Amino acid sequence: MSAAAAFRIGEEQATRLSAGALHRDFGHLRNPARAIAEAANSNERAARNWYDGKNLPSFLYAMRLHTKAPTFRAFMEFLTEARDGRAVEIVKELSALDEVGASPDEQLTLFANKWVRP
Repeated sequence: MSAAAAFRIGEEQATRLSAGALHRDFGHLRNPARAIAEAANSNERAARNWYDGKNLPSFLYAMRLHTKAPTFRAFMEFLTEARDGRAVEIVKELSALDEVGASPDEQLTLFANKWVRP
């Protein structure tokens, strides 16, 4: 099986990981949705939905967040570097965690520990 064929991450799982990355980057702030909205040049309602894991930012907003949020940037790099052997390994581990009902926090911790560069 090629690395590209092995790389499968569902939208629901991507949404959870994206929200977790935003929590890690903006969760310490008094109003994280406002800070995310400012970073992405979007409205606060959309930013709140991303932060709450209701949906993913569209391409334009994701690219803007990419420049302002290090964990979110690492998440984007993870999604775009599907052929990297580490990415395939992490996707397999995330899928296994998802199947046993691991919390989004546990999945984000695995992702951050294996992918995010210090």
